[in-house]
Amino acid sequence: MMTLKMKSLATAAAAVALGLGMASSAHALQYNVTLYDTGTTSNFANWTVVDGGLGDADGSVNNSISLSLAAANGGSLPGWLTGYGVTGSLAGVTDTASSSFLYTSSSLVNNQTGTTVRAFVVVSDDGNTAPRNMVQETGSGTFAGTLTGAGINLYYYDDPANGLPISTPLADIGAFNTFVGNLNLAGASGTAGNQTHSYSYTPTLGNESFSFNDPASLLAVPDTSTFAMSLIFDFTLEDGGQLISRGQSMTKTEAVPEPMTMSLLGAGLVGLGAARRRKAKAKPQADAQA
Repeated sequence: MMTLKMKSLATAAAAVALGLGMASSAHALQYNVTLYDTGTTSNFANWTVVDGGLGDADGSVNNSISLSLAAANGGSLPGWLTGYGVTGSLAGVTDTASSSFLYTSSSLVNNQTGTTVRAFVVVSDDGNTAPRNMVQETGSGTFAGTLTGAGINLYYYDDPANGLPISTPLADIGAFNTFVGNLNLAGASGTAGNQTHSYSYTPTLGNESFSFNDPASLLAVPDTSTFAMSLIFDFTLEDGGQLISRGQSMTKTEAVPEPMTMSLLGAGLVGLGAARRRKAKAKPQADAQA
């Protein structure tokens, strides 16, 4: 009987340990990239790259995308993007019982096209583990080269409805503008879910770095069931401009009261109850004296 009990306890402990590190199995990580010439908006390109699909250089479904725009475009970039280089562009998700972490980064974006190019990128993932009620966000990078007109906007979204903001390529600048309008970048919610934060930076001098680190805060709308997350970055580079070591991330956790907090709360409630009882006893005595 003791052996059976010990075996049952060991099995339960193993199951708990496995659950603590177990990733959610149904993810749909994707990279949607829009590039267009701000002077000639008919020079427009958009790609949706999914984990393990065309444009994912590692070719594996592994909750990570190593972006290759040339591969996403069938082998080479459109002619007007000749001279636009993107090196080391990654996106990934790590989802466990205790936290959900979505990130994107690139080593170098170098614009040598002869024109100004805007990039608008959405990294999304759904199927993340709930519950979550806390969020923490970061962003960083360095601008170099020609800085006139350069700048970047970072947006962070949480979607308790577990939806992805985009799944099919955009045909032209009109479709892109409609898509951006539906995201509602200036508001609290849109097709990407609820905006949890945003950050903007405009370089004014030479090589300039930016860094954004938002402390963990409570979600306005907690995730009580499987949810989606999105990171959006929107930047412009003139010819000769560079964006170096760009990074952006979002971490979701579930905060629970610490044992000490619960103990203090319990002690406070006990003390409040005792005070009320003393007050109730004292009142009849005061009435009798009166």
